[in-house]
Amino acid sequence: MCAKSAKFLPGFLWVKNKRMTKQKPEPPLVMIEWVDSVRPTAPWQLIKDLEDPEPVKCFSVGWLISETRDVKALAPNIGSVADTFPQACGIIQITKRSIIRQVKLREVR
Repeated sequence: MCAKSAKFLPGFLWVKNKRMTKQKPEPPLVMIEWVDSVRPTAPWQLIKDLEDPEPVKCFSVGWLISETRDVKALAPNIGSVADTFPQACGIIQITKRSIIRQVKLREVR
């Protein structure tokens, strides 16, 4: 498959395990709203003073580059798209159990 035949961004080919795979459909650009745990507190505190726990609401935007039964992977940054082996940076893996909603984004011209 030549780089010019890829549909997603010029020359973007899907690569897994260092072997080119068949061209997949263009990955959707999405926003995922999800919940996460709160980071641990550093100082000691009295349990009686603990506030009611609340999950943290998060929003992530990127191309949905991979999905399994349990996890979705978003890439907000993709580079070297004209190369045989493009790169991605900042990939986040979000467990499906924590997803509230997913919105497909579209380009506005």
